[in-house]
Amino acid sequence: MKTRIIIILIFIGFFMAFQLYLGIFRSSPVQSNYKVVRAYDEFEIRSYTPLTGSVNNLVAVLKFGGYASPRVVQFYNDKLETILFQNAISQSGDFHCLQYNSPYQIVGRSNEILVGIGAMHNLVAGSTTNSAIDVTF
Repeated sequence: MKTRIIIILIFIGFFMAFQLYLGIFRSSPVQSNYKVVRAYDEFEIRSYTPLTGSVNNLVAVLKFGGYASPRVVQFYNDKLETILFQNAISQSGDFHCLQYNSPYQIVGRSNEILVGIGAMHNLVAGSTTNSAIDVTF
């Protein structure tokens, strides 16, 4: 009985050390090419500069943790769609799910749901057709 407990404790120790390795030592600073245009309580709007150097692309981003199963992704798609509707921001394009961690990492996982927003392209160019959003760079 004691040997089973010792084997289980050794296994748990190796498992926790592996999680620590995945969560801390393998995480590197993310180099990104976006600016946060506006941060809300539940989501933020980002401006991405494409590699071609043309017009900035604006996206709405909703962050969430844990594993991104299809059911969870659909839940956050619906949640972001509802939030955008409530804030009178029109979406353009499809929803995308970004997963940043190894599938073996259990704690500290980060994911994002992105969708392009079409109503704000005029604000970046200088027009003020939608006064609900204040865009400053």
